[in-house]
Amino acid sequence: MSEKDDSVVLRKRLDDVVLRLTEMIKADVYENIIVATVRDWFEGNESVIQLNDAIRTNVQKRWPFVERKIAAELYEFQQKVKVPASACSGPDVGRLLNEQGVSEAVGQTISAAIGAIGTALVAMVSGGAGTALIAAGPVGWVIGAIIGALAFFLGKSKIEKEISSRIADKRIPAFLKKAAKSKVAAQLKLGEAHFEEQVYGLLREKLGPLYDMAEHGLDQ
Repeated sequence: MSEKDDSVVLRKRLDDVVLRLTEMIKADVYENIIVATVRDWFEGNESVIQLNDAIRTNVQKRWPFVERKIAAELYEFQQKVKVPASACSGPDVGRLLNEQGVSEAVGQTISAAIGAIGTALVAMVSGGAGTALIAAGPVGWVIGAIIGALAFFLGKSKIEKEISSRIADKRIPAFLKKAAKSKVAAQLKLGEAHFEEQVYGLLREKLGPLYDMAEHGLDQ
């Protein structure tokens, strides 16, 4: 097989890994944590800030297990890059040594990427402390739905940013939660595809060095 063929195969394997990881993270983080946490919030009397904190906490608790699954997928990819020594002899030995060097570089890139993916993902799904809430995503959708319910029931029209800072740390009355629940449920469903795209882009970014290796083949 030529080096060009090697490059095509390597990139295809990497694309397959990224797609599998995207689907796995969407299921583990979005469906099993974010959606479930928002649904639980509607049944209680916590504030929006507490919802934000709960999402972050639940993602962080789950992340070590998700991280192990990511590592398993990526290290399996690394093993596929390796060529057994028994398969090479004579002039092929130089090629073997070159590919082993690439495999080591892949391993180093994977180790760095795993930590970076976790940090970026937690930042992506939850905001900071206090009223530093994310403008988009699950918490943002709840804020917007509550504001819409306030305007409907109270007839008030305020700038979203001002209302957000006022209600973020307040307990939300049950009648407002009930009015906002269906809207948030619809947003969660629509947001699933957007989350999936964000995760895919994040993985492509953090695994960029691996794509560079695939693009230039094994001769680096």
